[in-house]
Amino acid sequence: LPLYAMLLRKDPFFARKFPELPLADMKIQCGYFVLPRAVSETQISIWDDMDTILAAAEGKVREVAAGLRMMREGVFPEDPDKKVQYDDFSVLFRPKPSQVLRGVSFQGSGSAAAEDDGTGPTERNGGNE
Repeated sequence: LPLYAMLLRKDPFFARKFPELPLADMKIQCGYFVLPRAVSETQISIWDDMDTILAAAEGKVREVAAGLRMMREGVFPEDPDKKVQYDDFSVLFRPKPSQVLRGVSFQGSGSAAAEDDGTGPTERNGGNE
């Protein structure tokens, strides 16, 4: 919801369509529909204190956008082969990302990736996961 509020303030189409609205200074309320089983109990829930986190949310949006621009240029922030403890999804990613992503640099810890033994987490831990 904070992203919608941020984008609405910067949307040139919306600003042209409603030039009388002071979007920069206006409090924008965001909410969502609560859809219970009984249609008669439908409600709109408004996020009243969303303004308190908008600056942090916009900072995170800028951080994600910068990361996506880096990846588009072939620079990834982490080594994709870095071993993650208890990675339940390791068996889904074959071959290793670094073997597929040629010409890409990784800005991770710089340590060598642990070798994958080819077993999933269940096999490694005796079926206890």
